[in-house]
Amino acid sequence: MNTQEAVNRPRFHHQWKPDKLFLEDGFSPDTVAPLRRRGHEIGSISAVAAVEAIFDDGEYSQGAGDPQGHGRAAGY
Repeated sequence: MNTQEAVNRPRFHHQWKPDKLFLEDGFSPDTVAPLRRRGHEIGSISAVAAVEAIFDDGEYSQGAGDPQGHGRAAGY
């Protein structure tokens, strides 16, 4: 996938307290079901974090801004 496709993917958050895995909308049931079978408590969350990304392989650069509208990617 390219940089924008990666930034557009749903995100998750987990920490010790509460011991719960929070998922944004968009995770497939094929992903969530095995997590539940392994004993993970699953919750939903509207947005985990703002993500701006810049991919640079030395020859080509590509910026990707968060589709949730939090900002934009910029590089110099």
